[in-house]
Amino acid sequence: MPRPSIWEGKTAFSAEEWGEPGTDEIPVYYRCQVLWYLDVFGLAHCYLSVLIGGIDYREYLIEYDAQEAAFLREHGAAFLASVHNGVRPDIDAHDATYRAIRERHPDIDGETVSIPADIADLWLSAEADADAAKERSIVAKSELLEAMGEAQKATHALTGEVIARRQRHGRGGVALYRVKPTRARKRKVTD
Repeated sequence: MPRPSIWEGKTAFSAEEWGEPGTDEIPVYYRCQVLWYLDVFGLAHCYLSVLIGGIDYREYLIEYDAQEAAFLREHGAAFLASVHNGVRPDIDAHDATYRAIRERHPDIDGETVSIPADIADLWLSAEADADAAKERSIVAKSELLEAMGEAQKATHALTGEVIARRQRHGRGGVALYRVKPTRARKRKVTD
């Protein structure tokens, strides 16, 4: 008798990391989630549906993989042990890390603290870079919108790949969205 399966529904802004429909080529963070479900519930496979950019509907089939599930369990246990032992995870570029750190210290006591030079310099340099990047981005968006005219999509002249799309928004104007390149490939959790 075949083992039961589950269905998972997702939405995505871009097709980046999504493979051809019918494959198991999905972003690794969704693969981890689905494999965890399959492992916990002892299921054989998951049907995953995704709506990309509000218009591109796709379906995928993810099969249970015992080796990947063991990898997830091992690393999950190691993470929980580190939490139990009070070990703070490394600070990384994920927005969830920033949000978690902001929530750790919700009060403001009015004091001033001296910050080590390497952290202070990193902050000042990153903020200056962000300001410059924002200015370059606005100029680039304006140039691209002007070059597109009334077209919906823009392609790169040499590669032919779609790089941007225009879309009406609710306030009566037009918004410009970057279309990330499709570099989908099958990524195992253990990669």
